[in-house]
Amino acid sequence: MNKKLIGSAAVPAAILGLLACLGGCREKPAPAAPTPRVAAASQLPVGVHAPQPEGGSDGEEVEITQTLKGKDFTLEVYASGSDPVRNLMISMTESSEIRLFRSDSGQTSELGSMLFAPADTFELKELIPGEPRQQILCKGKQLLSRGAGTLGSYSLYRIEGDHLQELLSLIVERVVEEGNGYQPQTLHATVEETTRDGQPLIVYRVKAGKLAERTIEFRWNGKLFEDASGEYAKLTAAYNP
Repeated sequence: MNKKLIGSAAVPAAILGLLACLGGCREKPAPAAPTPRVAAASQLPVGVHAPQPEGGSDGEEVEITQTLKGKDFTLEVYASGSDPVRNLMISMTESSEIRLFRSDSGQTSELGSMLFAPADTFELKELIPGEPRQQILCKGKQLLSRGAGTLGSYSLYRIEGDHLQELLSLIVERVVEEGNGYQPQTLHATVEETTRDGQPLIVYRVKAGKLAERTIEFRWNGKLFEDASGEYAKLTAAYNP
């Protein structure tokens, strides 16, 4: 599988134009559900990434907002100038910087094109037995623009070779009020990180609309966490912004 977004602040006009173009032409359908990572100010469709500079332009200040030190890597979250988005930089102790991102559906892009919200927070996890380094978890909640409501997300990644691999991306909150062309929606979910038979397992409990709460299990297949039932794909088809 996400989704890097952002409150009420507007993305600079040049980026907005590019995002609008991307918004009209989604990538070719992939079997996996798209990532709940949205450039909210421009309503960029989930799973679409807009190019972003790796650092500020001349005279533009770059602020590091969060730093995590893993076993053999350092992750930094940074903001460039007045941009309301956040980007990632990952440097390895004994090799070069990680510059590529691969989604759970296998699509590759520049890591610098991943957009995150100011409220997104990162932490290190050790969910997969035998892994040489920690996995990276991103959780966040954002208010989308133009009356599109709120979006909460849970995304899990790991470093593989020269790229950051998305292992799982889930919508954990979606609230939309009626108006501005939108129909009301509510979705609230919890995520439990556990194991079964010695293997990692993500348990997703979700209450969507008036439907009864249901549980969807994402099992580790050695590469990704996958939902063999296909229920989550149906859910995102209805609740992805």
